[in-house]
Formats: sequence, C-alpha cells, structure tokens
Amino acid sequence: MKQIKSTPSDTVFFATYARLAATIRRSGWIAQVISGLTEIGGIYAAAYAALLPIFPYLATTAAGVIAVLGTALIEVGLRELAPYSVDAVLNKRYHGLHLAMTIATMTLTVFLIATSGWLSFNNSFIIVEEFTPAAETRESTPFDSTLLRRKDRLYAEWKADSTALTKQFASQIAAQKQAYEGQYKALRRTLSNWYNREIRTGNSYATAKDRVRQELADLEADHLAQVAALRTQEANAIQTAKERLLMALSHSQTAYEASVDSLKQLNNEATVHRTETVRNYGSGLAWFTIVALLVFLASVILDRIHRKGSGIRETVELSQYDIAPNMIAEGWHAVRERLHFTVRNRIKAFADQTPPAPLPTRPTELYDPTQLANITINLKVEQAADPDERVIYLTPKRRPIGFQTSSPDPTGGVPKQPPNVNGVHFRTAPDVENQREAVDSPASNTNEKAPAPDDSCAVNRTPSDHADLSLADLLQRLKMYKKRVGKHEAKKRAAEKAGKPVPKRTLNALSNNKDWVSYYQQLIDNIKH
Repeated sequence: MKQIKSTPSDTVFFATYARLAATIRRSGWIAQVISGLTEIGGIYAAAYAALLPIFPYLATTAAGVIAVLGTALIEVGLRELAPYSVDAVLNKRYHGLHLAMTIATMTLTVFLIATSGWLSFNNSFIIVEEFTPAAETRESTPFDSTLLRRKDRLYAEWKADSTALTKQFASQIAAQKQAYEGQYKALRRTLSNWYNREIRTGNSYATAKDRVRQELADLEADHLAQVAALRTQEANAIQTAKERLLMALSHSQTAYEASVDSLKQLNNEATVHRTETVRNYGSGLAWFTIVALLVFLASVILDRIHRKGSGIRETVELSQYDIAPNMIAEGWHAVRERLHFTVRNRIKAFADQTPPAPLPTRPTELYDPTQLANITINLKVEQAADPDERVIYLTPKRRPIGFQTSSPDPTGGVPKQPPNVNGVHFRTAPDVENQREAVDSPASNTNEKAPAPDDSCAVNRTPSDHADLSLADLLQRLKMYKKRVGKHEAKKRAAEKAGKPVPKRTLNALSNNKDWVSYYQQLIDNIKH
C-alpha cells in the first residue's frame, strides 16, 4: 500500500510556509526521539524491578525488550494517530461513521499524549539519578582501625601491669610467710624446751609456757595482718591500673566518635549536594521533555494545516498483496491441501488394492427326518416366465486374479474392447465372469443346464470411449502401464537368470500391458497430431 500526495493547488500558500513546514517536521521527529529516550529508561527500570525476583537471569534482556516495545507502541501510535485527529478537526469529520473514527482517534491520541508526558516527566529524575556521579563520601575505616589498634595497645599494657603487680605482691607475701615460719619454729622450740625442763626437774613452768604460747599467737596474728595488708595493696594497685585503662579507653572512644561525627557531617553535605543536583537537573530534563512533546504536537498540527491550506490531497494505491489473504493463512491452507491430498491418495490406493468380496457358498441340502414316516406331496405354483429377469449384475471393484491375452485389432492395432471400470482399466477373466453370470442367472435355481462359458469378457467401455479423456489422463495411464511392463519384465529376467521357466501368467501379463501401452500411445499421438 502506497500513499501518494498530489501537487499543491494553492502554490502561494504552499510556498509561503514550505520552509517552516519542513523545519517543524524535522523538529517533531527530534522531539519524539527525546521523548522516547526518556520513556525507555523508566519502562526498563520498572520492568527490571518486576522481573528480577521471578527471572533473575533473564531480567535484563526481558526488561530491555519490554522497554523497546512499549516505547515503540507509544511513539508510533502518536505518529499515526495525531495527524488523523488534526485532520478530523480541519475537515469537520463529525457525521456518520467519521464521527466514530474521530472519537476513537482523539481518545487514543489524548491517552498516548498523557502517557508519554507522565513517563517522560517521571523518568527524567530516574535518568539523572543514574547518570549523576555518586556523592564523594569517605569511609570511617581508618578511624575504626586506629581505635582498634589503640584498644589493643591499652589492653596489652593493662595485662602487663596487672601481671607485674601480681608477681610483685606474690613475692612479698612469700617472703613474709618465710619469716613467719622461721619465727614460729623458734617459738615452738622454746615451748618444747620448757616441757623438757619440766620433765627433767619435775618443776612446773606453766607461766613460761603460757608466755611462749602467747608469743606464738601474737606472731600468727601479726603474720595474717601483714598478708592482709599486702593483699589490700595488691588490689588497690590493680584497681588503679584498671582505672587508668578505662580512662584511656574513654579518651580513645571520645576521639573516635568526634572523628566519625566530623566525617558523617562531611558525607551528609556531599549527599545533600548530590540530591540537590539530581533534583535540579532532573526537574530541568523533565520540563524539557514536556517542551519536546509540545513541539511534536505543534509540528503535527502545523504540518496538517500547511497541507490543508496548500490543497494537497492524499490518495492510497493498493496492490494485490494488500488485499490478498494473509501469508500465514495461505501457507496453512497449502499445508492442509497437501496433507489431505497425500492422505486421501494413500487411502484411495489402499482401497483400490482391496480384493472384491468372495462369491457366496453353495447352499447345502437339508433333510426333514419327520417326513420319513409319511408320503408327502408338495404342491408348487407354476409361474409364467418373466421376460424381465429380476437379476442385478454387480461389477467387480477390481480385476480378479488372472489375465487374458488380448489380440490386436487388424485395422487399428488397438486391443479389442479395452474395459474401464471405475477409472481403472483391466480385463476380467472369462471363467470368473461366466461363473458370476451362472450364479445370478435363473438357470442356477432350476434343473436347466447352464449355458457353456464362452470367450467373451465383461466390457463397460469401447475404444472410442477413451477419446474423450484429456491428454493429462492419457499420459498418466500410459505411465502406469509402462511401470507395469517394467515390473513384469523384471520378473521375467529374474526367472531366466535363476534358470527357471518364466510363468505363463507373467508372460500373459507382460503381453497384455504392452498392448495397453501401444493403445494409449496411439491415442496420445492422435491428439498431438
């Protein structure tokens, strides 16, 4: 289908706005490209977010295809529908079926314009967000590592100090214990001496012994007091070291938090700056796409007004392919026809090879034993001979087994009486055909003797009947009999090669088919000349 434009009838109007119309048309195409680029980004983002949980490996490709198809649907629809909507207003198509088409085209045009504007406006921010560099933020990793190293150092110092304090006070307590044990042993020896003196002298030294016992008690109390004092000093020293550790950790944490807060503030400032940049540029791009959409609409309107004012008429030239059936439908029809031809041809060939039904069996005689005791006379009504025998002669579906050699006609060289039954040529064996006539004839039901079979054969068509066949049918039949001649000649050669006599049936069939080949060849030559 080709769209043909006529020459302008108002050449003055056409020439006045020709350059403007050409420029505005190019602007309209550029505006559609801008609008399409902003639309495709948003459609892709929405489709990718929807498909990612379902098809994670195909989400990118599928989202791209959906974005391209969706954008093409909107922009191509606007390119085709907008001119029709403008022409409907310029040509006042408000009557009859024109009104229905005008309402439909205007409704779709408004819907596509709104969709395009909404997608372009919202997707502008997404596009700017994707292409704007990320905010230059700094990580707190250096401060984290510094804090961890300082904590490790402080804990190592604390461990070393506590270990040194523990060893120091443990040695002091051990020395105090050794001193106590020496004094204790000395006092115990003194007490033992007083007991020994009592034994030797027989005197009582109870006061001396009590004094030594008191010294032992005082010595033990003093030892415990000194050990307790050392334990207290040890605990105080460890607590002091622990407090120093906690204070150092607190100072380190405070310094870390101050550094991180300062870093967060810098990062927030960078993020806010990027957000403002995205908002400003996204807003500008969004309004730019709206302007591009307005330019597109203006280009369509001005172009149609220029054509209307110039008197340019548009006609459509159809070709045969525009009104022809769909290619898929024609292809399906061709496949269907070929399938039907193949299947039905095979069914027909299978049916042609099916032999006819066998002749009925000879009825058997029945004897009634109840009539043996009596003599019965059966009466039979004598009927006059009916000249019109009520006999139906059935034509066999295909040639019975057996061949009869045909003799060529001396005048024309054509086999005598070539039969044609159901479109298939064959000869019926005389004995089989005569047997059928004998069974169906009235003589088979009486005591009359059936006539002897002769050499005639059942014929439905005469040689002159084949003259009405077309050349294509004659060629097809000639080809069929040539194939049969080749098949029987192959059988004959096989028998001769094996050293066996050629069956008479094969020779008769070969001769019969050669006669048919000569017959159809003569008919074809007559038609050609």
